[in-house]
Amino acid sequence: MTEMVDNAGRIAACVDIPVIADADTGYGNPLNVIRTVGAYEAAGVAGIHIEDQVSPKKCGHMNGKLVIPAGEMAAKIRAAVEARTLFIEALLTDDENSPGGTRPGLPQVREVEQRYAANDPGTGHEPSR
Repeated sequence: MTEMVDNAGRIAACVDIPVIADADTGYGNPLNVIRTVGAYEAAGVAGIHIEDQVSPKKCGHMNGKLVIPAGEMAAKIRAAVEARTLFIEALLTDDENSPGGTRPGLPQVREVEQRYAANDPGTGHEPSR
């Protein structure tokens, strides 16, 4: 993670527009997501996106991707939102491309996103589509 944060920070320091960086799966569980959000914020990055694949993850265009349970992703969302100060996070799902299609619990993840967006207006948090 530190190498990705360092690279994103160098990019953010060289441009006058907000930088949104790839934070993989948040680099672990919700505690790791808290650390990830803080590190990217400290590096000057405007936002990150976090994916819901199991570790080790596969590249987005590959077949056979597996996703974590919806409750686990909801916990990562909570951790990311609670850890940030002035920060945008984008949450990505590979569920539609995983074996078995839409997983049970995906609406739960979207509900958590919607709740945070509704209770935190103007912060830049946008629910996934």
